[in-house]
Amino acid sequence: MEEIKLVWEDKAKENARTIYGYLFEGSATYAASWADEIERKLDNLLVFPEMGRMVPELNVSFIREIFAGQYRIVYTFQNNTITIVTVRSMQQPLGKYKYDNQREAGRNH
Repeated sequence: MEEIKLVWEDKAKENARTIYGYLFEGSATYAASWADEIERKLDNLLVFPEMGRMVPELNVSFIREIFAGQYRIVYTFQNNTITIVTVRSMQQPLGKYKYDNQREAGRNH
């Protein structure tokens, strides 16, 4: 079995850092706990890449999400690569995610 890779889109990294900073202002302990939770969930994701649910707004099999605290971690899983697309509050709408270029590959999942 081929090894699964994990990559972050730049915007997703930026979102995660911003959220961490916001949480840190309220509680350094909570922020560290949130970061640890994300790390554990991503470790699990490398073993079970389809463990996340399909994003309900999109209903596309290869666009999935997991949760850490009150935050959604949206990712794609294609060609043995997990790409973290965004990290955002569950209260914040996902908005439109462009997946047209990946649509054909996603039909194979």
